[in-house]
Amino acid sequence: MIGLSALLARSTRANKQDQNANLELISHVVRRLGMGANVDLVAEASTVEEAIDRCLVPAVTADPPDITIPRSWDTAYEDDYAPVPAVTAWWIQQMAEARSPIQERLTWFWHDHFSMTADKVDVGWVVWRHLEGLRANATGNFRDLLRHVSHSSAMLVYLDGEGNTAWDLNENFGREVLELYTLGVGNYSQDDVIAAARSCTGYRPNFPMEDTGEGFEDESIEGWSPKFFEDDFDQGRRTLLGQTGVFTMDEALDIMLEHPATGRFIAAKLYRELVGLEPDEETIDRLGELFASDYEIMPLVQAIVADPAFTSPEAVRSKVRTPLEKFVTIQQSYPPEEDWDIWDYNWATGKAGYGPFRAPNPAGYKKGTVLLGPGTLSSSFVFLGLVAEYPPDLTAQEQFARLGLFDVSERSLDVVSSAPEGQGLALAYGSPEFLLT
Repeated sequence: MIGLSALLARSTRANKQDQNANLELISHVVRRLGMGANVDLVAEASTVEEAIDRCLVPAVTADPPDITIPRSWDTAYEDDYAPVPAVTAWWIQQMAEARSPIQERLTWFWHDHFSMTADKVDVGWVVWRHLEGLRANATGNFRDLLRHVSHSSAMLVYLDGEGNTAWDLNENFGREVLELYTLGVGNYSQDDVIAAARSCTGYRPNFPMEDTGEGFEDESIEGWSPKFFEDDFDQGRRTLLGQTGVFTMDEALDIMLEHPATGRFIAAKLYRELVGLEPDEETIDRLGELFASDYEIMPLVQAIVADPAFTSPEAVRSKVRTPLEKFVTIQQSYPPEEDWDIWDYNWATGKAGYGPFRAPNPAGYKKGTVLLGPGTLSSSFVFLGLVAEYPPDLTAQEQFARLGLFDVSERSLDVVSSAPEGQGLALAYGSPEFLLT
């Protein structure tokens, strides 16, 4: 493992307590600004400032997963074309490689913010296009990201937007875009929900033809991509958040972005994600105003990271580690079994209840102390089956260091030190220190 020997040496030098506290703080930065422990990156950074710089590298372009667009309903669900598990496994591998840690963290954050489930959106190509747009816009502009998601065929299917027409209104997306994606609870009315839904009528995916063996309803645009049907659009005037007109979807989204609650709502949510603490009103006002000025995402991230609370003692291990973060950490810290394939990745994350594109509801994944329940904790141990072999002769401190943990209690060190051969990793993995991040 690149840099691990140097990392272990650093963690066992003289003045160990101060050194471990510094390593723990560097590891905290890496955990919050990326996915997983990424101990190689921790080993490369000698200061907190250097760790931040290494995590905030620009987004990278990755080769897409090996999937093919299905040109008929029959092939849409065949494994050789566009299986959702192929998309999921590809994304988890990007998280583990962490070429741009902040891109992976923010892609997951926005995926959770704009949650959907492949149980309903079960065409892998549609899921891939959704993820591709999330990744492309994760560190860019929130306005562009919101438009991508709102027009995404995955979201149209998930929130029943494909059936939202002038004569058969469906309020699902209109409600969620106000409550979950922009303003937040308490900042809109039921009339605003209806106005938003009316503005979003007329969109549905360019599906394959029903009666022919192959081909799409509109061959002039990509199959499965969103298409606007003007005849289904509600041409009547409506009032949305105090403004009246015949708004299109994009115009309605702009009105939501103009509302002062949107900048505050998103800024506070991202603060909780990265810092792990509840922001005070002054902080929400400051960050919300900054964000709403142009909706650029990275300046908001940089402002949050610059806040003293980000590296405060209260922020370190203030969050419960999610099963997905555990999985990515194991991939980064130990050589995986060579014969694991995409189906194993999906089985493992699904068993832990935290697979990508498997959000339980539109509000996203479970967070916080609910993840400390016995079911979630026990199911997460399935990830240890990914490890090909445990390196021999690691001390307890070295076991924890492989998981990105340095400021560990004497009690935890004693438990792992006394573990029977081959069980040290499992005990370190189940320690109180690893449960929090």
